[in-house]
Amino acid sequence: MKRAIHDCCLGRKLGTVGLVYMLFAAISAPAAVIIWSGGSFDWTNTAGWTGGIVPTVGDIAQVGAGTVTVSTTVSVAGFDLSGGTLTGAGTLNVSGVFTWSGGNLTGSTGVLNANGGAVITSSGVFSSGQTLTLSGVSTWTAGSLSTGSGAILTNLSGANFSTNFDGTILYNQGGVELAFNNQGTFAKTAGT
Repeated sequence: MKRAIHDCCLGRKLGTVGLVYMLFAAISAPAAVIIWSGGSFDWTNTAGWTGGIVPTVGDIAQVGAGTVTVSTTVSVAGFDLSGGTLTGAGTLNVSGVFTWSGGNLTGSTGVLNANGGAVITSSGVFSSGQTLTLSGVSTWTAGSLSTGSGAILTNLSGANFSTNFDGTILYNQGGVELAFNNQGTFAKTAGT
């Protein structure tokens, strides 16, 4: 009889260990990369994402073409914009790095919070009331930014934003000029 009770308890212990292992594996699993289809949809519309999967807090979203409208608050682990347009009056929270290698942030009054910093490596349009908020470490290494229409760039307190080339911020989109709110550190480490 004692043996049966012992086997039962051993089974429960293994069940608990197994459950802990599954939880740890789920927490440490790498982020899924979810790719925009290139169409023109709201972020939450499954038709806009390859495979019909809308990226969530643990995923990396990639947009290379088309128009993504953010009309609510959404959160992802990373965001790569290499083409197309991010627009809308909602908020995109990026816990990791925002990589901007092409495309545009324009239209409406949306907010992109780059909580893990940003890497800007290309030219793009940044206008029409869009707000880009930088935390952590951000770099701008190539391209020019076409701005206007009330766009806001904020480098938060404690954040570091640097450039290492002679980049150009152009005011050519009309309306109110870009507002650069530097509450952290901005450094030009190379160029003239």
